[in-house]
Amino acid sequence: MLNRIEISKLEIYAFHGCNPEERKKGGPFTVDVEVDFDFIESAKQDNLKLTLDYAQITDIIKKEMSKPAKLIESVNKRILDNIILLGKKKGIGIERLLVRVNKIKPPLEIKSSGISSVIIYKNI
Repeated sequence: MLNRIEISKLEIYAFHGCNPEERKKGGPFTVDVEVDFDFIESAKQDNLKLTLDYAQITDIIKKEMSKPAKLIESVNKRILDNIILLGKKKGIGIERLLVRVNKIKPPLEIKSSGISSVIIYKNI
């Protein structure tokens, strides 16, 4: 059975980009996470200790987004790695993990609703 926790459009102001001005002034970002794992037992027992706590996942996102980077891909990879590590520490096998970091106002000469980096991890 496939179970999923989703965190949608977490809004964060951060300082990422190749342009020094982006790292100085910062800009708006959103982060989406989808984590597929078996949480049936934690649901049956109504026990937060047996599942991935979305508050812990959002703490990881906030922490990694607070560290300036030139590439949103780098930030994305750090978020992904730390969520996988959280799962391992709790003995939870993550089957699939999607992390999307979206730069809302990229410095482009054309109008855009954002530029995203998406990483999908699959535990095969």
